[in-house]
Amino acid sequence: MKTFLTVQGAKVATTMAMLLALTGNLAAYETKYTDKKVDEKTENNTDFKVDGVIFAGYEKTDTENSGVPDGNGTNARTQGFDVSRAYLNIRGDVVDGDYKGFGFRVTFDGGQVMGGSGATTAVNGNNIHVPEVKYAYMNAPLYSAGSLGSGSVRLGMQHVPMVDGQAGISMESYWKHRYITQSATETLGLSGSSDMGVGYMHKSDYFGLHLLFANGEGFRKLNAQGVTPPGTVALGASTLATASTANAALVRSSLRNLSAGLNANGTSDSYGKDLYGSLAFRPTGKSKDVDFAISLPFRLQNVSGIRDEEVNITTIESIGTPAAKTMALRGDKRARKDKTVGAQGDLNLDLGDLKFGLGLGRAEYTDRRSDAVAFDGTGVVPIGGDTTKYYNPDGDAHGFSNYGYLHAKFKWIGVLYRDMFGSGSTGVLNSASALPSKSYIQQLYEADVQDGRIGNLGSVPTRGSAPLVDLGKARFRNQIVALEFFPMSRLTVSIGMSRLTSTDKDGSRTKVSGLSQIQATGASTIASSNTVENALASVVSSQNTTELAGPIQATDFAGERKENKQYFVRAQYEF
Repeated sequence: MKTFLTVQGAKVATTMAMLLALTGNLAAYETKYTDKKVDEKTENNTDFKVDGVIFAGYEKTDTENSGVPDGNGTNARTQGFDVSRAYLNIRGDVVDGDYKGFGFRVTFDGGQVMGGSGATTAVNGNNIHVPEVKYAYMNAPLYSAGSLGSGSVRLGMQHVPMVDGQAGISMESYWKHRYITQSATETLGLSGSSDMGVGYMHKSDYFGLHLLFANGEGFRKLNAQGVTPPGTVALGASTLATASTANAALVRSSLRNLSAGLNANGTSDSYGKDLYGSLAFRPTGKSKDVDFAISLPFRLQNVSGIRDEEVNITTIESIGTPAAKTMALRGDKRARKDKTVGAQGDLNLDLGDLKFGLGLGRAEYTDRRSDAVAFDGTGVVPIGGDTTKYYNPDGDAHGFSNYGYLHAKFKWIGVLYRDMFGSGSTGVLNSASALPSKSYIQQLYEADVQDGRIGNLGSVPTRGSAPLVDLGKARFRNQIVALEFFPMSRLTVSIGMSRLTSTDKDGSRTKVSGLSQIQATGASTIASSNTVENALASVVSSQNTTELAGPIQATDFAGERKENKQYFVRAQYEF
């Protein structure tokens, strides 16, 4: 028995030693070998590497001023412990011989949370961290021009220039704090970090150009995946603009979607392809002590490939009296060609134990619009009638954001601060948050004429988060501050707080009320939406006007400024 235990113990020890050795190798695995399929004559021509990074931390369950706690559910990530990223990178590059510059990369991310049973929104779903492919691409060299740099081409699922340029100058690399939050352009929703397409990179010491021609939907969706087929557009059983008030509202909504370049389901997916790019300059060249760069990122959406059926819709009223009629809704491809341009300057100073990073930038988003029109068999719109059921004239809408960051590190401790300010109230630049494309008079007219009469508008509805008349004064401010610790070169831990505040479209502070947490009784059944705040809002609205919600809101009586705050502990480990 003693001999048996000794043998078994030796086997266990040997197995543990093998596992530890394997773990140690994976922690920093890199090797060169001779790939005979590439070049039989050149020794050690290929570099193979396995590395990765883990983002983990703790999110405090915070409450809004109304008393509402952070959202829960299968996709909520603002409370409790979380793992938001678990990268495993596998790279191979030919580093010598006739085929130098060829290579590949595959990256798996285990930080994506999906709800169980295929239903990501089910309250009783199981959260599972699903490994997904984030990057999968191949590189091929194009040319080498000596001191003028070199060029290469890339095919597959790859980095987007607006976030992480691959031509030697990357805005995300200067940001350095992806484990805490995304870089500015990604935070603003102007671009994802990965997309599927073909890329070109020119890299030199003082200049870089990265272009990417890609689907535009990102790495989790296929091209045109969210495009609604024309035959399934949701216009109701009776689709004519002259039908009921509800159907007229559906037609009006469809015209506005066409003008904004949106599908019937509200997505901007298209058969078109996007062109991303980043033109960057580094005056300091190879200097490590002083590193200064200027990046000019851009994105041109749907530069080619838009199909006619994306902007043209035909419907047939096949039921009811009189006999069947048709309706045609016509938009313009121009509305799907939004564009984004930006400029960012980054400065890194390395003073030995003391290191600084500073960045300033601006992004401008143009939501290109077009006129949209509906044709049916009713003839000319009567004078004084509701023209909004037949015609939606529109112009381009714009959004902007200014931002800056500062981070400093002294030996094992550091600080970070970033401040972002821009249009809209959500902190994201998109079609919904862009400044109004229509004048005050045009908005006023469209709000007035929808009941078929002119001059009976009553009080002007400019208050709240979704007023009928947008004064264009919605703004947001997004701040983040953190204290960092560096126990070792591979591990970084931060303690910090983020804060998002905003103003509504009339310029007043966005407010919330604790009355929204108190249910209003008095009925045999109490709906979850039947709160004291809603009840007060109904009373206030009835006193303002009988036709439209007036300028007084329930939060004027018992409201505090809305602050979306999040306290956190976040860490990254690179291996």
